[in-house]
Amino acid sequence: TLATTIGLDTPGPMLIGASDANLETPLLVDWMRLGPFAGSGTYRSGVFDAGTVSTWGGITWDAEVPTGTTLEVRVRVGDSAVPDGTWTEWTTATSGQPVPGGPARYLQYELVLATTNPNVSPVVRSVAIQ
Repeated sequence: TLATTIGLDTPGPMLIGASDANLETPLLVDWMRLGPFAGSGTYRSGVFDAGTVSTWGGITWDAEVPTGTTLEVRVRVGDSAVPDGTWTEWTTATSGQPVPGGPARYLQYELVLATTNPNVSPVVRSVAIQ
């Protein structure tokens, strides 16, 4: 059972530790983690099925991209349910524009998020494909 989560911003390097200041109650720590922040990450969606070969419509997303961060939305399309060598290469999409890649039955998108500031990151609330 989660007992506490402590999130905070620090002005510089920090060490973590645990102390039993109350000698009557034993301290129990299941785990701690501290390490360098991840400057980038990728989210890959599941495969979407149009049911038949289709011309995919526009792609849009609702995101917050603070200064010092980046967001790239990429898509690929294909005609097999499991991505294979016949699928298109990942292509950068533009919000409000048609999905690149031409007609296909299946589609997958990928979000590439990055930051140069350990205190902020891009946030993607939703992705919609017509």
